[in-house]
Amino acid sequence: MKPIPYGKQFVTDTDIENVVEVLHSDWLTQGPKVGEFEKQFAEAVHAPFATAVSSGTAGLHLAVDGLLTPGKKVVTTPITFAATANSIVYCGGIPVFVDIDPATLCICPTSVRQALEENGSEIEGIIAVSFAGYPAPLGELREICDEYGLWLIEDACHAPGAWRLGEGNVKNYSGDCTLADVSVFSFHPVKHIAMGEGGAITTRHRKQYVRHQRKRSHGITANARSDEPWRYDIRDLGYNYRITDIQCTLGMSQLARLHENIAARQRIAATYTEELSQFVQCPQVPDNINHSYHLYVIQTDRRRELYDSLHSRNIRVQVHYVPTYCLTYYRQNGYRDTSCFEAEKYYSRCLSLPIFPTLTQNQQQFVVESIQEFFEA
Repeated sequence: MKPIPYGKQFVTDTDIENVVEVLHSDWLTQGPKVGEFEKQFAEAVHAPFATAVSSGTAGLHLAVDGLLTPGKKVVTTPITFAATANSIVYCGGIPVFVDIDPATLCICPTSVRQALEENGSEIEGIIAVSFAGYPAPLGELREICDEYGLWLIEDACHAPGAWRLGEGNVKNYSGDCTLADVSVFSFHPVKHIAMGEGGAITTRHRKQYVRHQRKRSHGITANARSDEPWRYDIRDLGYNYRITDIQCTLGMSQLARLHENIAARQRIAATYTEELSQFVQCPQVPDNINHSYHLYVIQTDRRRELYDSLHSRNIRVQVHYVPTYCLTYYRQNGYRDTSCFEAEKYYSRCLSLPIFPTLTQNQQQFVVESIQEFFEA
């Protein structure tokens, strides 16, 4: 059997036709498709404002840049891709890593409170990750932020389409920013919306939205004068984080299938849970959570043996993630003694199984049988 990756883009003939059409148009970048995509994406995640950028990392950078005072600390989780903490460092901030909730794999609100007690006014904000597609506990975190006067960013790069039922059975969608001040998404090929690269920032704060729009393109503002109608201005330092019309056209085509693709991921996840629960620890998702399953993560004390066995069968399982504070850059910059018990326990046992909309029943059955045979041997 051909290698089965843990994640894979799903590009259709319609996607390709739409991209070819824009290639024949007058605009390849900075054209109308960017604004069209932003409007459609904002509607999809129930947010009033969205800004499309060149990557999820760029989105995190701009989100933090608009909120963080250099020198201040930001609480976040170590179980995430490094870009989450890196965005704090880019802006002159100091990450404070706290433990995860082993039931959700998201940041633990109790651990956040402990960090606030230890660091006091040095902490200015929180970045919560909706890990693997499980929406972060934004309601509890919002209460903490309001109590301490902090801002809250949701790293929703794994979680478009995810939601949890809040008070009064109201759905709080990842990215709707009813609880977070800003949310960030990624459109990397293994994500729900594959645009090659790309990202988006959502918010309900018009001031932040205007800032994101301006700073993604060098901080340029129109400043036309009657004697110099070509004139523009730069009032604060921005970046080249623009995204192209080509990518946004692909994004709109993909966005039309978002809920269909999430449903496919959920069906795959349900099969894994049914077939593998007696062998490994599977995700447990309560009824008030809509998990969008960017990742399907199992846990086992025999992780390395199982990893090697599956790779020998061309099943390209992966590990998500090494705790950020264990990476060399962070160990060399003040985090050598940092330790989060639940995060490290999780890391020692976690394995991401293949999950993507085009995973066939035969492929999934091969993965399932390979795991069952490993434990039954």
